[in-house]
Amino acid sequence: MNKCSALLYKARTNIAFVSVVGFCIVSGGFSARAAEYYVNPDATKASDSYDGKAAVWDGVHGPKLTLVGVMDVAKTSGDVVHAARGHYTNGTMTVTFGGNTQRTLNRVVIPAGVTLTADEGREVTFIEGEAAPEENRVGSYSNGVGAVRCVYMKQGARLHNFTLCGGHVKAGSDTDDNSEQGAAVHCEGNWNNTQYRNKSVITDCMISNNVGCTYAIVSYGTYYRCRFLHNRITNWGGVCNGVFYNCVVDYNFGGSYQVCRPYAFVNGVIGQNCTSYCTSGSSANTQRCYFNSIVMGSPHNSTLYNCLYVGTLIGDSKARGGSRQVTVAQLNLDGDYRPLPGSVAIDVGTNEFYAASLSATEVAETEWATGVWESESVGDIVGNARTQGERIDIGAYEFDPAPRTFYVDPVMGDDGNDGRLPTSAFRTLARTMSDPWLYAGDTVLLKPGSYAEGVRRRPDAESRSRQGGRHGGGSRREAGGRGHPRCRRSRCEPGGGGVRMRKRGYSLRKAGRRLRYEEPHAGGWARLCGRHDSHVSP
Repeated sequence: MNKCSALLYKARTNIAFVSVVGFCIVSGGFSARAAEYYVNPDATKASDSYDGKAAVWDGVHGPKLTLVGVMDVAKTSGDVVHAARGHYTNGTMTVTFGGNTQRTLNRVVIPAGVTLTADEGREVTFIEGEAAPEENRVGSYSNGVGAVRCVYMKQGARLHNFTLCGGHVKAGSDTDDNSEQGAAVHCEGNWNNTQYRNKSVITDCMISNNVGCTYAIVSYGTYYRCRFLHNRITNWGGVCNGVFYNCVVDYNFGGSYQVCRPYAFVNGVIGQNCTSYCTSGSSANTQRCYFNSIVMGSPHNSTLYNCLYVGTLIGDSKARGGSRQVTVAQLNLDGDYRPLPGSVAIDVGTNEFYAASLSATEVAETEWATGVWESESVGDIVGNARTQGERIDIGAYEFDPAPRTFYVDPVMGDDGNDGRLPTSAFRTLARTMSDPWLYAGDTVLLKPGSYAEGVRRRPDAESRSRQGGRHGGGSRREAGGRGHPRCRRSRCEPGGGGVRMRKRGYSLRKAGRRLRYEEPHAGGWARLCGRHDSHVSP
């Protein structure tokens, strides 16, 4: 297994890969003479001696082998490079900015206005950096002269749907305040000149297992729906100096500040799993702003606009525009940072913050609403439509209020599944009832079979009934009675105390909500229908 593939199992443990369907190129991104090129890291299918004008060799045209090779022909603003699946580990490029040649090498330098996109997505397409040569390594994490960064981006370049891993930078020590920046991504930029700031765009990327020093992981650029997980910061500043929409940042250990000096961090999640401080800002308001975001730890020198934070405000931090301190229980997020039913993050965001319509006096600058906002920000981190209620949700995910359907199959199911499809059904009712996503109004479909899970039969299960149920003057059994013609008594399994599901007449409860078993229908699945009454006796 490739090194980066193995390392990324860590990231998958904490947040799922979900590919966003569709890739937008903003208007003005193409010129009339723009061309499309192809690159494939498989040496049996590609060569840098080919012209890059076809995805498969056809006797005349074929794909380039390396990113270096394809960028030698994709030079015109508007050109698009399609990368085939695989690991891009060969070739390096140098870059000069402001008259200085960086001593960090780059797996690829994307020219101004050129787009590099992974056609099959980040789960199978990797751009990998590399540690410094052994003789040049400094400190404990293999940075130094000759280290290889994953990507350097010129003004207006675009990068879409890759995993970036293994990146390193040139540094003089693990605590070098003047190290070169961005082990995964460094965009051509400068603090003091808005002409060179955040004009490059990175979308739908997983950025994991990179090792940087100061402004360590990414620096500058505008990021949409990206995940920054399990990177190493040897000095300070992880995800830095850019603009971030619908992003998740967590498990970036080492130095201080997982997110450092953003121009805007909008509708994201910053986890608490870091060495020191989740967030930081600068002395200027232009690089300290967080909007509609969840901060799981303590913000440091940060200005929060309608954010939910778990820790305490440190230094010159300010909570504005509805920001408030909450508990982890109140946030009620799942393992992928999605809000569960009842989360305080649902329908409490400020739509105007997300739409970037604040005036310059309120935000101190407006450049973070870049020209690509309209096409790239319409969806949350997994592409779901934003603002499904009256107000946008806080965080990277928008809660979907539509009722859900869960499936249970006592033979072919598995409690390790998600229960959302017949092919990924749960096995037991106990697992189904404990699912945090199961809520009033949801439906549970049961495959016919025996559900004997050690459920203890109520002492009066065969005699209790309710008169005047919703079927008119008939009666309705709580645990399988015969009061109504559609109901039949459940039978207790010998010696086990379990309940065998017959055809109908079974009732379950979860948190005061009743789920009623109904007739089997299409595909042989029977239905447990969620009801919103909360007065059912325990």
